[in-house]
Amino acid sequence: MDELDSMTSIQSPLCVIPNNNGTHQLHTFTDASMSEIAAIVYVRTTNADGLFTSRYVISKTKVAPIKQLSIPKLDLEKATLGAELAGFCESEITTTIISKHFWTDSTATFG
Repeated sequence: MDELDSMTSIQSPLCVIPNNNGTHQLHTFTDASMSEIAAIVYVRTTNADGLFTSRYVISKTKVAPIKQLSIPKLDLEKATLGAELAGFCESEITTTIISKHFWTDSTATFG
């Protein structure tokens, strides 16, 4: 509560892509545990000077199924959630996305 006063200095930009003069990439991070599945998508913009910005686009969490799944199955569930979110973002963002990157801590999703 003591730090609540400093919250007024935090700013969150409304514009996801600050300019159309750069190149844009989607970066999707996924994670899962026995109780949850989560994915988050960022857009990374690199301008002509080589400087980049990274902005939050969307995230989603799900409660893991009541029936216990194995860790590899949960890893595939999180990869599916991440792919769905990235696909949604790519369809909604009006500028060209030059590449999509998916980040996971699981080798079960490679294949």
